[in-house]
Amino acid sequence: MSNTQQRISIGLIGGTAKLCALLKHLQKIGIHPAWAILQHPDPSERDPSFEITKKILAEEQISWAAGDDAPIEEIVASFDKKVDVIFCTGWRRLLPKSILEGPHEGCLVAHDSLLPAFRGRATLNWQIILGQSESGLTLFRADEKVDHGLIFAQEKIEIGPNESIVEASEKINALIGPLYARWIEAKISGQLLYFEQKHEKATYTCTRSAKDSLIDWKMSAQEIHNLVRALAAPWPQAYTFLNGQRLEIAESEILKDAPRYLGRVPGRVVSVSKEGADLLCGADILRVKLLTLQDGSTHPAQEIVKSVRDTFSDK
Repeated sequence: MSNTQQRISIGLIGGTAKLCALLKHLQKIGIHPAWAILQHPDPSERDPSFEITKKILAEEQISWAAGDDAPIEEIVASFDKKVDVIFCTGWRRLLPKSILEGPHEGCLVAHDSLLPAFRGRATLNWQIILGQSESGLTLFRADEKVDHGLIFAQEKIEIGPNESIVEASEKINALIGPLYARWIEAKISGQLLYFEQKHEKATYTCTRSAKDSLIDWKMSAQEIHNLVRALAAPWPQAYTFLNGQRLEIAESEILKDAPRYLGRVPGRVVSVSKEGADLLCGADILRVKLLTLQDGSTHPAQEIVKSVRDTFSDK
């Protein structure tokens, strides 16, 4: 680490695999944050990154605190080190003005969309649900409005038609560390520049709840497939019911060259084979390949679905 880099004091705020990816990259390039505030994963998430992050912080002897309950201003004040900038990613709440404006260089947030598009919550999930083929990462200086601040840089990713949230997140997370490193280099070289968002083009996404993952079989096969891709494990998966049993769909595909059913009942099984179970939707046919049971075990759909009399439903 150069003396110039050492003089840049960085605080970290965040959680999930995003903060873990950032911390790993900072460790790799020899940047030692002053402190970190972590947000625990949602209880429904099966994500090991929180424990990995804690392990790295312990190895690097970086002071940290959980930021789930106490006012974040009090947590920051409890650290004995002032910072020049805060790096924030994987955080679920708006930060107060005192935190955003406290450090000289403010708070730099990594957001998983190409702002000003898809400001808000669960943005990558929503982009896949809506069938977007392109997303990316934006590093911006946060202000008091939602994902509104000045942009430092953006990087794009492609989202394939069958890619899940896991694969898209891995692409996004791989960009986080290098993008923050670019900011550090720009700051060191005196070439730090920002540009204004085109606010008139802003779009937003709302929060999602567990009930939003329930499949409506009147939707098209494409819409349901997008929902399945957007809600892959370790996040709670898209779910449905069969004979009163709750099932999560772990993998699906749109059936190509599907028979044209004029008489159709959405959710009705029309074929079971070694490839999976084929279900009628509001339009076209969805092949369900993997199903997750309530005990968390995942099985080929043909092991669970046995009859063309079976109908998947919302209860």
